[in-house]
Amino acid sequence: MVNRRIFISYRRDDSKYSAHLLYERLVTEFGGGRVFMDICDIPFGVNFRDHLRDQMRDSAVCLALMGPRWLKLLQHRADDPRDFVRIELELAYELGVPVIPVTLDDTPIPRQEELPDSLRPLHLCDINSQAVRGGADLKHDLDRLVAGLSSLLRLEGGSSAAASGRPAVDADPARDLRKRSVALAGVLVFAAVAARHSHLRGPRLRAVQIQYPCN
Repeated sequence: MVNRRIFISYRRDDSKYSAHLLYERLVTEFGGGRVFMDICDIPFGVNFRDHLRDQMRDSAVCLALMGPRWLKLLQHRADDPRDFVRIELELAYELGVPVIPVTLDDTPIPRQEELPDSLRPLHLCDINSQAVRGGADLKHDLDRLVAGLSSLLRLEGGSSAAASGRPAVDADPARDLRKRSVALAGVLVFAAVAARHSHLRGPRLRAVQIQYPCN
């Protein structure tokens, strides 16, 4: 069975501390070989772009960490050929890897018209995102994310075992990626609800907050 990775896409000027915290938590849960983050995992002397493509190709999901400055910096560097955050998301779209937005400290999901043209086919506005907040909410939010990713990786593992190659995709890559992203976001929601309910005490059930962007 192929152990596909979780790819963490983040901007150092926006979320490097949150990214490292998330990386350490995911490595603890899934092992270092199943989590990729650029500053930790790119060997010396390799072509950065080629290595990113190889890692993205072997990934089950791309977590796009979005902090307060993410959109502004993305727009500012829209024409920068070395903006690797944009390149990572373009690769995710090209290779059919679903992108799950992970919003930090209540950062809103960008509207479609705010994104560079090359990223609009991802339809980030239509994907359920996972919020990660600081303070007392941090552990709860990370637990929800881990639970969702655990279910997602089991789903991907089952698909890999059942097929000799990668699953067939829709002839329209944008439509295929939207379908996969919606399906995997549904897994995240289901697992988050299950994880939340498993920690409840007493007879009352509290609603699980799911962020639906761009309402």
